[in-house]
Amino acid sequence: MTARKFFLFLAIVVLPGGCFQGHGGRIATQQILFLVDARVNDGYPVEVDIVFVFDEGLAKELGAYSAQSWFQRKQTLSASHAGTIAVRHFQVPPGLPPETIEVTNRQRNAVACFVFANYVAHGEHRLRLDNDRDPTIILGPKAITVSNVP
Repeated sequence: MTARKFFLFLAIVVLPGGCFQGHGGRIATQQILFLVDARVNDGYPVEVDIVFVFDEGLAKELGAYSAQSWFQRKQTLSASHAGTIAVRHFQVPPGLPPETIEVTNRQRNAVACFVFANYVAHGEHRLRLDNDRDPTIILGPKAITVSNVP
């Protein structure tokens, strides 16, 4: 499966985002461009979650999580906060061509948008994108960074 088909599959089948109700376009994020280094995660695919949060209290809680904490608690949090959290999950292989993920209207109703990357290397590996309209996420060899250059 090509990378484009994989991301299209995620956007249409796995991650519809239409089952969440929000309160009127709270985050600015419209799309997210992913740039993946050929040496990402020491040459291993990296697990990435884009997390849309529809509850202020939960957003504050997740803002303190490292990626390791998120991935350890993800199943429990998703179950206990059904309807207030939406997760777009994918595995990113090293050197994946640039890929843009569109944020749905429903997902824009979130109060917060986080990106967690499950790197082998220790670190926070968490970004918060609420105010970034079209961020570029760079999955580097050892860390995740964001650029807002148009």
